[in-house]
Parts: sequence; structure tokens; C-alpha cells
Amino acid sequence: MLGSNSRPSRTLVRARQHPMLSLFDQMNRLFEEAAPAAQTARNMGSFRPNIDVHETEREYLVTGEIPGLVVSEISIELRDNTLTLSGEKKTSSERAEGEARNLERTFGAFSRSIPFSLEIDEDNTLAEMKHGLLTIRVPKSPKVVRGAKKVSIKS
Repeated sequence: MLGSNSRPSRTLVRARQHPMLSLFDQMNRLFEEAAPAAQTARNMGSFRPNIDVHETEREYLVTGEIPGLVVSEISIELRDNTLTLSGEKKTSSERAEGEARNLERTFGAFSRSIPFSLEIDEDNTLAEMKHGLLTIRVPKSPKVVRGAKKVSIKS
């Protein structure tokens, strides 16, 4: 390909052919192959679901990505105007033959607490999970409510 001044443009393929980049790639591969256990240890226990919280006039809408978990592995509790989402993403019992070359999935116990600025209606809170996406609707309440309540998840 030619750039605007008739010089070859730099593409990823062309850049990868540079001798120094090739050397860096080889060094990275050596370190990864020498310490696969370190990579596994880094990923273990670091699962933290991504959560969005939106506030409307009537409710808080909490949405979380929780792939790989089933409803029975997740707990939702409302206590003192705070929603606590917890659970554990366990390691897969499936083992493919051969040596692990790249491990990116994370596992472990998690707990996320979301405090709300306004009083919430614990009794009418609804939770639903579809395709690894957990949606929790927490209505606002004009009355002050204190105590704890577990929320069941509809799947």
C-alpha cells in the first residue's frame, strides 16, 4: 500500500517483520512458557463482575455481566439502603488435553456493594438473569425502611 507521499504505509504485518519486534515477541513467548502457573495464579480469585447503575425518577436499575454463573451461585441482599451482590465463579472442571497456552478467564469469589442515596423499596425489588446479564430493579421508597432482605432471581 502507498501512503499519501508515495511511501509504503506501515501495517501490522509490516511492523511485525521488524527484527526488534520479532525479538520482543520471542522474549514474551519465553516468559509466558516459563511461567504458566504464574499466569494461572494471577487470574485466580480476580473475578469482578462489571456493573452499571442507572437512576430514574422511580427506581435504580442495576445491570451486571455475570457470565458462566447460574442463578443458584449468585446472592442478592438488600440491607440499610445498600444492595450487595455476591457469589463465586468456580474453575471449570473440564480439562482439555495438552498444555495450557493462554489463560484469560478469571475465577473466584466476588462481592459488590452498591449504596443508594435515597430510600429503597426492598419488598418490590426484582431481579432477572438472561444470557449472563443480571438486571435488578430497585424501586425508590418515600418511607424509611431498615433491615435486611434477600432477593430471588428470576431466570
